[in-house]
Amino acid sequence: MEIGEGRGKHQIHRDLVTKLGPKLARGDSIRCLVLRDLDEGETVAGIVQSVKNAVNQMLQERVPKTSSVKLSPLPDFPSVYVLKISRPDFRLALHIATYRWREEFVKATIDDYVLLLVVQPTIAHALIAEKEWQVTADDVLRKVTAEIPDLLTANGIRLQEAKDYVRLYAAVIQEHTSPPVFAQRALAHASEGDLQRVFAPLLAAIDFLRS
Repeated sequence: MEIGEGRGKHQIHRDLVTKLGPKLARGDSIRCLVLRDLDEGETVAGIVQSVKNAVNQMLQERVPKTSSVKLSPLPDFPSVYVLKISRPDFRLALHIATYRWREEFVKATIDDYVLLLVVQPTIAHALIAEKEWQVTADDVLRKVTAEIPDLLTANGIRLQEAKDYVRLYAAVIQEHTSPPVFAQRALAHASEGDLQRVFAPLLAAIDFLRS
């Protein structure tokens, strides 16, 4: 089960309690991936504490007398925290987006990782290959990452987070779709090496749940 994508942080905690709680009470085996952005003013420690509190609340309500649990950082991946208990059979991996494509962004999100992927020249070339335009991938990337953002900034309009750039990218290459759909199209053109390099923490979280 995945919790987090497109959900507010308070809704994520409600989902943990309301969706996982009944499964715990039935004794189901649970594998849960929680995805969290790092919003302005938040800290990794604060997010970990909040998720831990939600999990402990759920366990106390559904599996009385269960000992209090804590989330531990996954070795080599400080943005991933994991929990494993045998009774009930429950594994949880918390992935916190901590990478900012631009340092001045107001928050770190999963879109920063998507943006890092789609600005790879090979991905850009694949996305525009069928357009039959007389432009190169470098031309497109220069406009998306520098020329248009600089023009907007000069006119008092600042792109504040990765999603702004993803939307701009999609508009420039005339992909009239939502950021998640655009991301799916980009992922379809990515090599295994690209995915491993850009999404290593997320893939490590998934591997933990599968192990």
